[in-house]
Amino acid sequence: MKSWTIAILILTLVANLTSFGQRDWDNDGVLNFCNEEGSKSRVGQKVKIWSNGGVLTGINRTRKLKWPSRKVKVKSGKNAWGTFYPETGDTGTIVHVFDHDKGRVASQRLIYLLYIRGFFVPIGCGYLTTIDKMDENKESEHRRIQDSIRQNRYAKGCKFKEREINNCFNRAGSNYPIDTLPEIFICSLKYSGIDTLMLCKYIYDNGSSSYEKVFVLWIDKGEGFIKGYYNNETYQPMESEVKKFEVLALLNDFFRLNVNNVKGLPKSNLTMSHSMGYCMQVMVPDLFYCERLPSYLVESDLKNPKSIWWKQVENSINENRP
Repeated sequence: MKSWTIAILILTLVANLTSFGQRDWDNDGVLNFCNEEGSKSRVGQKVKIWSNGGVLTGINRTRKLKWPSRKVKVKSGKNAWGTFYPETGDTGTIVHVFDHDKGRVASQRLIYLLYIRGFFVPIGCGYLTTIDKMDENKESEHRRIQDSIRQNRYAKGCKFKEREINNCFNRAGSNYPIDTLPEIFICSLKYSGIDTLMLCKYIYDNGSSSYEKVFVLWIDKGEGFIKGYYNNETYQPMESEVKKFEVLALLNDFFRLNVNNVKGLPKSNLTMSHSMGYCMQVMVPDLFYCERLPSYLVESDLKNPKSIWWKQVENSINENRP
């Protein structure tokens, strides 16, 4: 058996006997590997790679760190791994802790050297977790499943509450009251038997904005109605009273322009990473339409049937703001 393998086994045994009860925990009850205090005592502890984004593949080529030995340094990088590469979820043993350096980013102020299946792996402190915790991929999958469960409970069969329905960005079921309040209201109308409904959201696609507004439109016994919601600086929407509104004319134009079947988007020479825009959702018997267009696309191509109808909706709502 090679000498460095024996040394690792000895270190593991000693650390397991001496480091019990010495772990430092953050406010969430998770071991904080970036805490310098007691970091050296973690040598010998078995840990998990939370995310392999913190693996330092070429740090063994630098002279800034003090290595346990020249031999270990040579074996501690991508140039010595061959076909091996440490993956998220891999477990290994801490064999060395490099000196704390406040000049590095917080997630790498402490660098740990792990021994994983015969390979030495340097990794930043912010990318480790205890072996009983989920790694980044499993956490993401867990959140996705839990979010799906919450969404199903929230939607209760109402499409206006279903997030990303028809691959449409509608922000349904978000933590923002400007979304959930009108969604709950329009679904209550659907549950009561009303089958002709529109939900028009003017929302930001990266978080929320105080400029956001949402309108619920519906037809009941041949009459059209509207209710508005307007975000404020504290993100607590102001609600309008229910008012009569000419909804049928907008729906007639929707079908006349064949908006639901228009392929592609309005054309524009502009590109924006984030923007305000309307999300239009229409429910009538045998049809549910949902689409979001950034405002700049609508304004850039006013000959597109989608732009024509969306401008009609916007102008009609603004002119008859309740």
